[in-house]
Amino acid sequence: MKLYPKGSQIDDKSHLSRYQQYSPKPPKTRFIFTGLKFIAIFVSTRKARFLLQFKSMNVFFRFILVSTLLFAGYIDSKAQSYSLTISAASFEIDGKSHSGYRTEFTQPYSEIKKEWWRYVKSITYLYNAKSHYILTIPAKGDSNTELQFISVLDKTSNKGAVLKVAPILEGLDEGQVTQFKKELKLLLVDFKIQYFTEMLQEKIEDKEKEIEKLSKELYKQKNDNSSNLDKLNQRLSKSNSELDALKEKLNQIK
Repeated sequence: MKLYPKGSQIDDKSHLSRYQQYSPKPPKTRFIFTGLKFIAIFVSTRKARFLLQFKSMNVFFRFILVSTLLFAGYIDSKAQSYSLTISAASFEIDGKSHSGYRTEFTQPYSEIKKEWWRYVKSITYLYNAKSHYILTIPAKGDSNTELQFISVLDKTSNKGAVLKVAPILEGLDEGQVTQFKKELKLLLVDFKIQYFTEMLQEKIEDKEKEIEKLSKELYKQKNDNSSNLDKLNQRLSKSNSELDALKEKLNQIK
């Protein structure tokens, strides 16, 4: 029995090999180079010569280093990951232990909550128990057995989310449990592929509109000796690079 919706992104032939990890490089920032440039200018001044005594130099560079690392960490924490990694997990709900799977998101918790609810509503009957969902998959085909599983969505320290699922085992034999767990794992993969694909396609469309707008503006000013032409060309080049990066991420997910 397949849990994921009809027309989903899962390829039956590839099964679990689809969810290789893909974590794009964090966005580049000019802050580090600006900081280094600032140090060079500062050192060249008379005040810097005074500060370049042993104690003062340590304090000064320690301040610059800590500031740079903190800012770089902040930028890195904002980088969104498109990882399809799923891992085994055990967790407790109301004092009862459950064994299943978990997967992490760097995207906002509120967004994941909305998209997960929309996704599971299409294939299950959903009961909201506040701290978790109890989801029932109706019997299909020759099967007279309804399947149930639990899902829990928790916030992470960086305002992302961790999604956990586990089968409810009552009434299932060992073989059914093994197959059900496999399907739950594929369910998480399919949800992430569908969610990331829709999100990146939307970003690609927005970026294409931005490029079209910049191209029209550049065309209007091409016969003018405007100093704005260089800025427009730079913005257009940057937008095209960002579009290529988005398409590359989408290809990695597909």
